Parts: sequence; C-alpha cells; structure tokens
Amino acid sequence: YAETDADLYAQIRNADYHFLSPAWDKISADARDFISRCFHLIPQKRITAAEALKHKWISTIDQPRVPLPEALDELKRTQCKRKLTKAIDAVIAMNRLERYEQLMSEET
Repeated sequence: YAETDADLYAQIRNADYHFLSPAWDKISADARDFISRCFHLIPQKRITAAEALKHKWISTIDQPRVPLPEALDELKRTQCKRKLTKAIDAVIAMNRLERYEQLMSEET
C-alpha cells in the first residue's frame, strides 16, 4: 500500500512490500514464501520457473483453500480509494487551470 502511484512504483522497484494484517492473516506461510521468492529484488536470487513448480505451495495446490472474502473486500476498498484520489486530483487540476486562466485574462 502507498499513498500515491509514484510511491507504490518506488516500493515495487525496491521490492519493498509487506504482508499487512488483516488482509494477509489467512494467507498461508507457504503462499507468502512463494510470493517473497518470486519478487526477490536480485534477479539471480529469484525462484526459477522449475523451482516454482516444485515449491510446496504450488505442489499442494489440490488441497482445499480457505475463502478470502476479507482480502477481496480490501482489494475493492483500495481500488475505490485510488479512483477517488484520481478524481480529486483531476478536480484540483481543473480548479488550478481555471484560476490560471482567470489570472491571465485579468492581466490582458
């Protein structure tokens, strides 16, 4: 999670991520390990495709999974928050443009 897209992209580039509660509470340790290995910052240390297929979380995929309604709800809230933030930014930009146009027309 990040407040801005720029901050989020910086976190992605730096592999700066955390398994935050409560969204990740019901995610298995094996799943988190798999994700961590896939997103390792140093490419040579990332899990290979062959290793990924042998990873415990992938190799036990046939086992029943716990539904994750909390995770889906959190994803929906995050998406809504981003849309709202972009809409607010657009309104702010339009207001600034209107003020600039007013100032320019007053000067002429």
